[in-house]
Amino acid sequence: MEPILSHLSFQIKENAIDSFMDEIKTPVTDPVFFSVGLPNKKLIPKKQLQAMTNMLFENDPSNLYNYCSSKGYDPFISTISAKETIAENFIMVTNGNTQGFDLVCRMLLNQKDSFAMEAYTYSIAHSAIHQYNLNAIEIPLQQDGMDMDVLEASIKKVPIKALYIIPNAQNPTGITISLEKEKIN
Repeated sequence: MEPILSHLSFQIKENAIDSFMDEIKTPVTDPVFFSVGLPNKKLIPKKQLQAMTNMLFENDPSNLYNYCSSKGYDPFISTISAKETIAENFIMVTNGNTQGFDLVCRMLLNQKDSFAMEAYTYSIAHSAIHQYNLNAIEIPLQQDGMDMDVLEASIKKVPIKALYIIPNAQNPTGITISLEKEKIN
């Protein structure tokens, strides 16, 4: 019988965090379980989430059952656009970092393309290196974010097509990028 899975599917490698998540059986008791970014269920604002869900069902019930645009739910995108003063055409809502990272890899990067990422970083970046056959350039972190001198030197050596950073409460270090580094072009 012919295999039904694609060649790409055989390149996917499970990382240690994925394996760990499959094994975890006990509820998280710490405020946030930083090794995998799993919140304590007691910290989730259940009543507020329920109220927002109820409001959506009351205010726009017909649209809740339809497909939205591929960029996400339009009222949500409009809210983000207004609050963050970013044009709507620059906003795409995903189910989280993993889906967003995967979409960027599929849409912007070709095999052997280089991208820079923080050392250390969220495990999905390491999975993508193997899955999409990419060249990852690891940039060390400092107390206030990525080491910009190393990044600049790396860009001069290798054409970097994308930069992957977690600017706020970086996982796994917890570092937040400084305003000074955030403003560097």
